[in-house]
Amino acid sequence: MTRGGWLSVLDQAAQTGFTRVQFIGGEPTLHPALSDLVNRAVELGLSVEVFSNLMHVRESLWPVLRQRGVSLATSYYSDQADEHDRITGNGVRTDSGQCPGHPACRHHRQPGVA
Repeated sequence: MTRGGWLSVLDQAAQTGFTRVQFIGGEPTLHPALSDLVNRAVELGLSVEVFSNLMHVRESLWPVLRQRGVSLATSYYSDQADEHDRITGNGVRTDSGQCPGHPACRHHRQPGVA
């Protein structure tokens, strides 16, 4: 769907009485228009949740995610590779191997990121 199409969906949702929107996978931070979509949702008075694995958050996206009314959700299972694999059952881990040491996880813990 195009950027314009998604903006129209947000407009219609707000006009219809929706109060919340969630951006979720694949990986929403990979969408080139995510900043515009989140900003439009905030302008419309919608509360926003972005569900991300935090591995692809562009530096320019962090201020967007820090806005009032925007929350960031992620899943974290373990900092131990074998335990992570047992829990998720798929053997897929972050590029860093251990999320607590990954820059995106450290960035998420900064003030202003909910």
